[in-house]
Amino acid sequence: MQELCAALDAAPVQHIGNILVVWRQRREEAKPAVSAEKKPVRAATAKSAAAFAAAARRAALAKASAETRRSPARSPAPRGRGNGPNSGSRGR
Repeated sequence: MQELCAALDAAPVQHIGNILVVWRQRREEAKPAVSAEKKPVRAATAKSAAAFAAAARRAALAKASAETRRSPARSPAPRGRGNGPNSGSRGR
């Protein structure tokens, strides 16, 4: 374990059975040159989260309005054994 951590330049965090969890700092790499024109960076998650929330609100409102429009007289037909000629049973 110590040899592995030394080779990886990492620190052991947890060791259970044959599983070893190690941690090391992120290495800073040379960043590419920035172009002269910088565009403002927007957080993609904020836009996506806002769009997701708006879609969820629209769906909830559509569901609520559909439930209020539904008339109580339009209930599904009761299910059970039919004895009529069109019941679809084969005499079982």
